[in-house]
Amino acid sequence: MNEPLNLVVADPDTAYLQRLAAYVRQSKWAERLSVQWCSKQDTLMQAVRSSSGPNPLMVVHRDWLPEERDHHWVVLDEFHTDDTPVALNAPSHEEPLSRLFKYQPIEHLLASVVNIAERSRYRANDRSTFSASSLSVVSVLSAAGGTGKTTAAYQLVRLLGAQGRRSLLINLEPICSIMAPDPDYSQLFGQYLYFSRGGSPKAVEWAKKLIRRHPRGPIDVLGGSGAFREMEELSVDDIRRLVEHIRALGVYRAVIVDVESGVSPIVKGAMASSDRLVCMLTEEGASIRKTAQFLNACPKWLEMDSELIRSRLCLAFNRWNGEAGVDFRALGVPVAAKLPYVAQWKRNAAWEEEQLDPLFERQLLQLMEALQLDARGAGHASTA
Repeated sequence: MNEPLNLVVADPDTAYLQRLAAYVRQSKWAERLSVQWCSKQDTLMQAVRSSSGPNPLMVVHRDWLPEERDHHWVVLDEFHTDDTPVALNAPSHEEPLSRLFKYQPIEHLLASVVNIAERSRYRANDRSTFSASSLSVVSVLSAAGGTGKTTAAYQLVRLLGAQGRRSLLINLEPICSIMAPDPDYSQLFGQYLYFSRGGSPKAVEWAKKLIRRHPRGPIDVLGGSGAFREMEELSVDDIRRLVEHIRALGVYRAVIVDVESGVSPIVKGAMASSDRLVCMLTEEGASIRKTAQFLNACPKWLEMDSELIRSRLCLAFNRWNGEAGVDFRALGVPVAAKLPYVAQWKRNAAWEEEQLDPLFERQLLQLMEALQLDARGAGHASTA
């Protein structure tokens, strides 16, 4: 969001509000949020009456919800929950309210608030504003394993969400570490494939059912939940249809597709369906050689013009230590980012950390710019 998001945060716990306010002041959120803090109910109602311009998002303790509401409201709840909409003394014609667990990590709480505001804007605006043609699809590739591809894909979606751009992570690896297995997911995925392969209009609805919320933060994820057999059987056309079904939902600004390493029908389908491609590698000589071989084989393998592939493609080094003498000019593709090595991710997975490493974030922003993820109307990929 270019303009700061206007918020009114109201809660009777003054100490809680002070902690939130201090965090906002001392973090990146100071530039992204304009917040009015209310520790008294009459102050809240005065803020409601005096608001001008774009209506603020009202993030309010559940005991202070007025019966009549003409703003968008979010409930702060002491009971552990996610932002699932619930009906709380709402008139029958109104949409259910979103609610947030107030004692979750503050970074997650604020990112959730921004995502809810974005979803509210989708509902308020004409859906064509976020049509299929305005969605950017980016596939994250690698010639071999061990390049940090999944970490980069996850952090891209996380950073986009923190900036108020609702995004989806599609994980197409049969075995994935970012989501716990779900015993029902295989059946759901199989049902989706049944409708998708049969050309049923129900396929879009079932694609939506495959989307889950990541347990560590406000991130939407499709895949990576235990549908091993279904993943292994995916074809090029299956991937193309899946991307089209996600486009048809009309609720995401960007989709980041994390595919398995090397070459497979999944990788081929993802590359053919994407607007942009980023190939991950490390500064090790073997990684650079395998990447060069992979890129040289792509035109014939994909049956696409090499210039068309290169116009969509950029490289990103991961675990960059700044080694002298690394020669990647022979790859013939621009290097968009050099993501630094983050030592603490050896102890904890990247998705277990509440804060993104500042140097990693800086390079990730540079990669987002190269992928044109801040641009609207990227348009559909074409294999012509």
